[in-house]
Amino acid sequence: MILQHLKIENFRGIKTLDWCPNGRFLCLIGPNDATKTTILEAIELVSLSRYYAAISDQDFHKGDTGQKIVIEASFGEVPKELLDEDKKFGLFLRGYDEKLQKIVGLDDTRKPVLTIRFEVGDDLEPSWNVVQEAGEP
Repeated sequence: MILQHLKIENFRGIKTLDWCPNGRFLCLIGPNDATKTTILEAIELVSLSRYYAAISDQDFHKGDTGQKIVIEASFGEVPKELLDEDKKFGLFLRGYDEKLQKIVGLDDTRKPVLTIRFEVGDDLEPSWNVVQEAGEP
């Protein structure tokens, strides 16, 4: 799978991030405390294969638990075994427009992507959901 789009809200040092990585390889470069590790940990959280994540008040931007942490990742080149329309996630595919660099409705000209949303509020109970909205037309 390839990360096509990443959106982060209220996670550690990141208030908002809306990012479309370009290409198959990703290299984050910057000074200490530039949120490089936070971005990588956000990708790990949203794509966890287990139903547990240790989240504390310190993981919220400026410790404000009144604002939900939301991490949304859209992955392209999803393995075919995950896309069985009857049993898996095939009906949840959205489109990724490379020129506009945004999630849009799926058609023959756009890359199919599967979007996972991780959310946690002041109760510190995380949830993972497959996003169903089609995106912009």
